[in-house]
Amino acid sequence: MKQRILLIGVGVLMAACAASGPLPEQSLSGSVVDYSNQLVSRTTARTMDRLIDTVHDGEAPGYRWLKGWWCPRHPAVGSAADVAREFERLCTARGGVQDTKGLCRQKEDSDEILFVAKVSSSRQCSGGPTATLNIVEPTVGRQDELYLARLRTYGYKTAVEEATSEAHIAAQREARAEQLRLRTRQEEAKRKVRHQELLQSLLGTRICQDGEFDYVITTSTISAAGSAPGTLIGQLDGFSEEKTRLRFRVLGSDIPSRHGRVAPFVGDPRMGEFVATPGAVYWDRTKFWTVCE
Repeated sequence: MKQRILLIGVGVLMAACAASGPLPEQSLSGSVVDYSNQLVSRTTARTMDRLIDTVHDGEAPGYRWLKGWWCPRHPAVGSAADVAREFERLCTARGGVQDTKGLCRQKEDSDEILFVAKVSSSRQCSGGPTATLNIVEPTVGRQDELYLARLRTYGYKTAVEEATSEAHIAAQREARAEQLRLRTRQEEAKRKVRHQELLQSLLGTRICQDGEFDYVITTSTISAAGSAPGTLIGQLDGFSEEKTRLRFRVLGSDIPSRHGRVAPFVGDPRMGEFVATPGAVYWDRTKFWTVCE
């Protein structure tokens, strides 16, 4: 296994000892692990003391790998984003397309993974960016079972699996949307029934209107305004001649989110122009009210 000693240094020293010189050539057929080793070496400040071994590479059945972090300090490659760009260029040069998971997929067959180059930014380096790199490339073949198993740890799926997964997600989303539509229709149907019952109700019937309450709560130390959905509860006291308006007497209010709360209201909560003070009498449009459930 090839190893390399790298440095964590302070910002001023890094600036003074920045790496220089040409970047490694992006071969169309060479080892991606070898290219990665060269990239790390040529973007590391050479004159700095080498203290910490942070990049390692090796071989497993079916693939080669490289992983670790370093402090890129080259005019052209000085951040994780720059490193990611270099591997994207390498992927393109080899006839591939880099996806968001770091998989370099062959253009003609997206199930063929040329290599994995997952680059991220971390914070191990003092005074400048840190690049973390994970490389995987096949040694036997791109369809080797052990290579494919390793790819799956990076989120690899075949085109058919991706399509199936997307279709499944879309089907679940549509099922949830249909459940919401059905529930909305059911609630609207119930509301219409209760509203029709209201038009045929006798005086004294308990009627309800849902809406947003505004209120002020208080404790021994603070007084704060708040709002929450709830139900204004009233008693039917009469209708206008066309029944487009009704008169109601406030019985109270119900605010579910305030159930069990200790802090009391400063005054009765208000829904629009209506203060939920028991006994208060108001007129309102009939269409906003229903018989209470």
